[in-house]
Amino acid sequence: MDLDDETYQDIIDKVGTEINDILTGMKNDKKMKKDVIHNLYKQGVDEKSEDFDHEIDKILETPDTPENQYYAQNSSEKSKRLASSSDRSYSKAKSNYREEKNTVDSDFIKENKSSTNIDDNQSDKSSKEVIGAHSFTAHELLGTGSFGEVYLVEKISDSSLHAMKVLCKDKIFEHKLARYALTERNVLSVVNHPFIVNLNFSFQTQNELFLILQYCPGGDLSEYLHVEKKFNEYKARIYCAEVLLALQELHSKDIIFRDLKPDNVVLDEDGHALLTDFGLSKEGIYDLKETKSFCGSYAYLAPEMVQKSGHGKSVDWYLYGVFLYEMLVGIPPYYDNDRDVLFYNIINEDLELPSHISKEAIDLIVRLMDRNPVTRLGTNGADEIKEHKWFRGINWEDAINMKLEPPLPYLKRKVKVGNGQVIISDPLDFDKERMMVENDDNFINGWSFIH
Repeated sequence: MDLDDETYQDIIDKVGTEINDILTGMKNDKKMKKDVIHNLYKQGVDEKSEDFDHEIDKILETPDTPENQYYAQNSSEKSKRLASSSDRSYSKAKSNYREEKNTVDSDFIKENKSSTNIDDNQSDKSSKEVIGAHSFTAHELLGTGSFGEVYLVEKISDSSLHAMKVLCKDKIFEHKLARYALTERNVLSVVNHPFIVNLNFSFQTQNELFLILQYCPGGDLSEYLHVEKKFNEYKARIYCAEVLLALQELHSKDIIFRDLKPDNVVLDEDGHALLTDFGLSKEGIYDLKETKSFCGSYAYLAPEMVQKSGHGKSVDWYLYGVFLYEMLVGIPPYYDNDRDVLFYNIINEDLELPSHISKEAIDLIVRLMDRNPVTRLGTNGADEIKEHKWFRGINWEDAINMKLEPPLPYLKRKVKVGNGQVIISDPLDFDKERMMVENDDNFINGWSFIH
């Protein structure tokens, strides 16, 4: 029996605020937290499932960082809920295969609070300028998804261009994906790296969440793979070098990405590769098997993710191998339209590598895609990947200083600038009245951010 929303609420109802009061004082002592929740669970329910430890991990998977204190503070009321597993899927045509993205949500608490556009903890930063949608002119719709849109916007005060991600709160809460939105905001707020998309601002309204991100006009790598079918090793090596440095930065902050694929690598105007879309990332990861949550895109899942045996930083290096394989071959390894067959292949089948790939690249891919996370290349840190012979000739000091010369992005969006003004198209009809937040029952504490 799974510890679902209803069961968890039953526990809260039976033990009152005891669980919240106890857990608040335990900080990072996960073992003690598990013991307490086990005892509380026994009080509320007669039976304990075999997968109960997995469910407990979902409850405890957010670390006690400054950005995530909302899990432990001000939680005396009986409103905490554990989100039951839910699937979020989408499909995208790309060359000769389709991929599906499956995500499993975890617990999220939203506090009731009325506020202006800026959270209390950001008010000191925003005294000179209050940022909201009124600060931007939306010029073009860049993309749409199941839960929102991304616009190309111009900041009115300085004519700078940004990508505005707008997420619909109703859809996010309905599908229990608020945790992922907040994770993306949290990760981007603490990371500043040349190969990771910058978060410039975030704010919210009664109906929507907004992320104002660095605009990368070159498009994403999946678009180029669709046109070119596969990359030569020179091009792939530059992208891999820059992505490796981005992953190394995340791991240095004990963050895992978990969603590396060509769609989530975008190009700036000079063709440099930047990671984007951090909704599936996870903070506070120190060990090989730190978390057992199941998430990601089916074609890009590591064996330990499919088997739910626990994963840590090493999972990103497996996906890094998949990323390199797809750039050189054109499709992900082990791919099959049938999900069950795909999962079987990931766990059991031999890796097939075409003869046009160099011996050095084959060796790197095989070692990165080692099914054993303990012996997988990268488990001891990114430096052992940097030292691989496939990267011979890469000056890593030049790489971090953006001195490598990637191919210029030929699919980049053309932006005309005249008389100091950005001229793209007529401004979209972007209703700025919806920016007002008055007595907002859907307010998410800790969301707003100013870089």
